[in-house]
Amino acid sequence: MEQAGGYEYRLDALNRALNDFEKSLRLDLDRFDDVAKDTVKNGQIQKLEICVELFWKTLQKFLLDIHGVDTASPKKTIVDAM
Repeated sequence: MEQAGGYEYRLDALNRALNDFEKSLRLDLDRFDDVAKDTVKNGQIQKLEICVELFWKTLQKFLLDIHGVDTASPKKTIVDAM
């Protein structure tokens, strides 16, 4: 259930996700064996995907709350934001 804060709630979630993603990128992959390295890289990719998803949904909510623009897809959201 989404809280009443609107896009600000999503922006906070995006900031947390970006911080987690940044921390994952700081890992020294040389200290892992090949299987563990592959697992870490897959986790980093998943964290990036989460950040992208949260970004467009935050932007979508911002456009609706602040500008009254309703968008239905990631591409339309980004185009309308420009």
